[in-house]
Amino acid sequence: MHETGPQVRLIGSDESLAPAYQSLFDQPGCAGFFHSRAWFDNFRAHVAPPGDRVRVYALEADDGHPLAVVPAVYSRLYDVHPRARVLHFLHPDGLTYSPVLAPGDENRLRAIDCVLQSLFADRHAYDVLRFSPVEPGAAFTDGLVSILRRTGHPTQIYRFPDDCYAAATPGLARDYLAGRPEHLRALLNEAAQTTLYAVGRLKFRVVRLPEEIDSGWQDYQKVFEQSGTQPANESATYLPGVVRAAAAAGALRMGFIDLDGVPAAVQIWITSSGVARCLRIFSVKREAGISLTDLLTKELALQFFDDDRVSLLAFGAIDRELARNWATGSHARIGLAAFNLRTWRGMKGAARHVGAQYIKSLFRRR
Repeated sequence: MHETGPQVRLIGSDESLAPAYQSLFDQPGCAGFFHSRAWFDNFRAHVAPPGDRVRVYALEADDGHPLAVVPAVYSRLYDVHPRARVLHFLHPDGLTYSPVLAPGDENRLRAIDCVLQSLFADRHAYDVLRFSPVEPGAAFTDGLVSILRRTGHPTQIYRFPDDCYAAATPGLARDYLAGRPEHLRALLNEAAQTTLYAVGRLKFRVVRLPEEIDSGWQDYQKVFEQSGTQPANESATYLPGVVRAAAAAGALRMGFIDLDGVPAAVQIWITSSGVARCLRIFSVKREAGISLTDLLTKELALQFFDDDRVSLLAFGAIDRELARNWATGSHARIGLAAFNLRTWRGMKGAARHVGAQYIKSLFRRR
């Protein structure tokens, strides 16, 4: 008898994962909180903004044993793809996109390939496929591009914001701070000697426990609203869900600088598997010539390297000044958009984003 390949099925939005799927998440040495069932359940429940839908594809062996889950978000609301049916395989927290695989399986591309083959069978299942973020030049990315182009999908490769990071030896935060730019160290030292600290005008604190979340989130909202930042086009419930799940897992670090008793700067970090990953950074203003964001980052770096014993600060996408001051390196990242030439909106998108001449060349090859 010939063995059949993995079976792909769409898990219904109201369908609970079978108990056997827990084995996909109970894996030591994986990506910690961002590989946990708590994170995944929050993704399913909250990541999709109004009008969008979460799609979770399950890969199962012939006996029903789970092999992988491949999450995505289905939308018709992308400005860059007007009215198109977009299926976006994304990681909303900035990590490289990956399916959740069974223990011992490291072949991410196979899982994605199985899902794509099932989608290709239905010509009207989508107009556009998107994947982000992924690493340029990585075997997974190159294999994915190869699959898409081999199956006749014109593919746009676009730049995604760099993932900035800083590495240091756990327990040696002092060495990390000593390596910051000279002008920043001077400002930090000056701030430490001013009356801002001396008379208690500035206070550093960290929210981390579940019972602290309600008041901590209210303070976060106060800083955000005064920061002048435009709200992101995302689900309003996803980030609060991440914060609560991380607090329950002991991974949340929501740092604040209070100025004269009022929250004035905030950063949300998740510490897991030796990495502190930043999800949000906001501040209200500068005080005494120094950025409150820099003051808060210094305090949190001491916390992360010396107390939490992490070896990497993953800042994600940050502005140039913050990157120059605090990041020691960066990883380039890209996104992919692939267009379905079997649908009208897929063809329009390909002509717009890839180029009409390239599309004509595809048809000449057939």
